[in-house]
Amino acid sequence: MKKSVRILAVLLALCMVLSLALQTFAAEPVLSQASVPSSIRPNANIPTFITMPRDYSADKTYPLVLLLHGHGGNHNEWGGYDAISNALAYEGKIVVTLDFPGCGDSQESFRLNTMTNMKQDVLDVIAFMKTACKIDTVSAMGYSMGGRILLEIIAEEKFDFDSVVFVAPAEDTEDLKNLFGGAANWDTLKASANTNGYADFTTIYGQQQELSKEWFADLEKYADGLAELAAPKFKGRSMVIYATDDTAVSPWVSQGVADAFQCPVLKTYKEGHSYSFYGYDGIVMITVIDGTVAFFTGGNLLPFTDVKQTDWFYSEVNYAYYRGLMIGTSDASFEPHTTTTRGMVVTMLYRIDGEQGVTTTSSFADVEAGKYYENAVAWAAEKKIVEGYGDGKFGPNDPITREQMATILYRYAQYKEYATVIATEHRAFADAAKISAWAKDAMTWAVQVELINGMGNDILDPQGNAERCQVAAILTRFCNTVVK
Repeated sequence: MKKSVRILAVLLALCMVLSLALQTFAAEPVLSQASVPSSIRPNANIPTFITMPRDYSADKTYPLVLLLHGHGGNHNEWGGYDAISNALAYEGKIVVTLDFPGCGDSQESFRLNTMTNMKQDVLDVIAFMKTACKIDTVSAMGYSMGGRILLEIIAEEKFDFDSVVFVAPAEDTEDLKNLFGGAANWDTLKASANTNGYADFTTIYGQQQELSKEWFADLEKYADGLAELAAPKFKGRSMVIYATDDTAVSPWVSQGVADAFQCPVLKTYKEGHSYSFYGYDGIVMITVIDGTVAFFTGGNLLPFTDVKQTDWFYSEVNYAYYRGLMIGTSDASFEPHTTTTRGMVVTMLYRIDGEQGVTTTSSFADVEAGKYYENAVAWAAEKKIVEGYGDGKFGPNDPITREQMATILYRYAQYKEYATVIATEHRAFADAAKISAWAKDAMTWAVQVELINGMGNDILDPQGNAERCQVAAILTRFCNTVVK
């Protein structure tokens, strides 16, 4: 691919982010605010923000979507929820966000920010909306603590949601304790709250909070197994979004929720717990914002009809596509199970390296001038990333094997002076003897840094051809664990 096409691929990511704003302008969703009375706290009102479709009519029936913020957040999560709300309203949905006690526009003390109160606030807002509008289905997205609120409502069978999205749901209390200084500090704060009614706490974001004794008691009610309790009681559609580098809600917690609900996962690979609400990475924004909108509208984040959200490689293809590393085989097809050629893989690495100018032409007899991989192969040979077959040929159109790909990535890492130290002990596969002598170090390293996993049944399949979906997964891991 020529550099101009590469630039277009990168600009596509920006265009996708801006598309939400353009849709919003065209549709002109209407934002209004309401104060919903609390059913359990006398004289308390819940700040509620309602985004309506431009053509809203009191005679029509609409689907309702609630967006629940995280611990100490606010109704629009610093603008991230606004983008989702406007896009969903453009698609004909009513969207509601709210501020929990002590957050955003709430006039209440943070001491009232308990799971009991927040769960009831959600139910009160749903009841209010059903009175104010004709609502047919109710769906919800919950971020972090908002995700836990949804899980508890489902587990307690307080409401039957049509569909839900969990974004890094704070499901595991033991894991959650890390956000509050670890288990020992949690116990210290809880003891203080039990003695004084509340404990003063400063979050990692600098927020001053008063955590009540009821706050601790509520969170310890479901210390473990919340997702397993909720999942059998939920009959709708669900999806989990999480970051592989999230340090606030551990990735294994989010994956555990997905496993319990047996639902698709959408992953991000940068900016940790920000999920585009507190960060600006374009691919993260596309994944979280557009991915959520696509889920609730029955659409697809990707333009390919042959890559489904239920596919294990969905997140990886999403990353590789919007990162500009891979394109479709046509406008609507990705052909995930088609083999990848050596020329394709070298071209992808060339893009990762910024498509720097080459000072030589390819010396391989089978690399034709003018082919999309011409400069990439010349660059890779110059940097000693590839050597060819030893007979003056490179085989640009030959399917690439798993061990060949590992070797190319290994040499690229060496060229960039990334860490390529191989541990003394490493996992051994049943077919390890099939690894070619020239590929042993590279394959050992690739397995060690988890770029390449087994094929099941303790098989590595080093000489098997790498499918496009596998290449997308390997490159995604490479870009986010090896590349600096």
